[in-house]
Amino acid sequence: MIRLFEHGAASKYAVDEAIDMCSSLFTNLREAIRQKQELANQELRSSGVHALTQTPDSIASIHHAANYLSRYFHLVAFSEYLHEQRNKPRKDSGALRHTFAEWWRARPELAEMASSVTSDFVF
Repeated sequence: MIRLFEHGAASKYAVDEAIDMCSSLFTNLREAIRQKQELANQELRSSGVHALTQTPDSIASIHHAANYLSRYFHLVAFSEYLHEQRNKPRKDSGALRHTFAEWWRARPELAEMASSVTSDFVF
């Protein structure tokens, strides 16, 4: 994911720091993704069901993990947007050069990646 962005490592680091700072008040997305992944794997093992034939509980865990991963991806993308906008010339003093929506639309690969994060989420 970080290879998609010019400031990928810095953008991810900023999001990770914000998540860690807020984790006492809000869900830690990284931890939630890991927990839901482990839960889905446990449910599959305990039910004796093959990974391709998932149980309703494992499907719910996978859905939650994919949702959390999608949120995480969008946060990193927004952080990248802020990194890029920080040093660019501005239209007006104090105004960002582009809105996040404009920035996102100019990068169709991001929408494709965001969609694949949830549709191809496999443990």
